[in-house]
Parts: sequence; C-alpha cells; structure tokens
Amino acid sequence: MSSGLWGLLGVIIGSLLTFLLTEWHNFKITKNKLKSHWQALKEEAEICKIKADEFINDSITAPLYRLPTMLYQTSFPFILANDKLSKEETSSVILYFTQVDHFNRGLDIAEKKHLKRELTRNASEALFGRTKVQEINNRNKLYATELSKTHLYLNLKRIFENKLKTK
Repeated sequence: MSSGLWGLLGVIIGSLLTFLLTEWHNFKITKNKLKSHWQALKEEAEICKIKADEFINDSITAPLYRLPTMLYQTSFPFILANDKLSKEETSSVILYFTQVDHFNRGLDIAEKKHLKRELTRNASEALFGRTKVQEINNRNKLYATELSKTHLYLNLKRIFENKLKTK
C-alpha cells in the first residue's frame, strides 16, 4: 500500500471517529437536557398539587396566586421534540396542565366577580354576586381536587417516576 492510500485511510478513520464522538456527545447532552426538563416539569406539577391542596383546605374564594405553567410551556415542547412518549403519556401531561389552566381561569373569574360584588351598592345584586362567586368557588374546588387527588395527578406522577428512573 502506498503512503497516499494510508493517508486517505487515516483521514477516513479520523472523520468517522470525529463524527461518532460528536454524535455521542450530542446524544449525552440531549439525554441530560431531557432529564432536566422532566425534573423541572415534575417540580412544577408538585407545586400545582400543593397549591391545589391549599385551595381545597383554605376558605379563600379568590386567592392572589395562580398555579405555575411556565415550565410546562417551555419544557414540554422540548420533551415532545426529543423523547419518545406514548399516547397515554402525552395525553396525561396535556390533560393535567389543561386542568391547571382551567383552574387558573376559574380563579381569575372568581376574583373579578368578588371585586364586582365588593363594589356593588345594591343589596340584591351583592347577594346574587355572592351566590355566583360561591358557584365559581365550588367549581374551582372540583378543579383543585382533580389536580391533587385523582387519576390525573397519579398518572402524571407515575410518568415522572418512569421517565426520571430511565434517563
């Protein structure tokens, strides 16, 4: 074999090794990022559960807090693009955070109705407003219960455990 052929073989082997090492490095980085995104999403769901439990146990009709969704909005698209999720896993995550969104909207409505009732001078309107706020509060308690005590949360918790165990 001539020295030119050895040189060509060296270039091919070097290129192949560079390619494989780069791909392996990118795979490891993506794997680490996936784990971080799953962990962040898990923590956000835990905060949602804690706040939902607080809402159930407290007598505050229109609390100032809202359940967080920032990590869902940033982490879940990354997870969808880079991880293999079953239909059940995808649906469970989407359903849980859709319920969080419903709950937050309910809190916004309760706050508006509560403020409107506070500003009303007419006694019959104030009574109607109190009834309406109570209806909204009851619905929000149902949302909160679904976020912390039903299959929605339990399915999500199981998914987090499985994804974080294998990553």
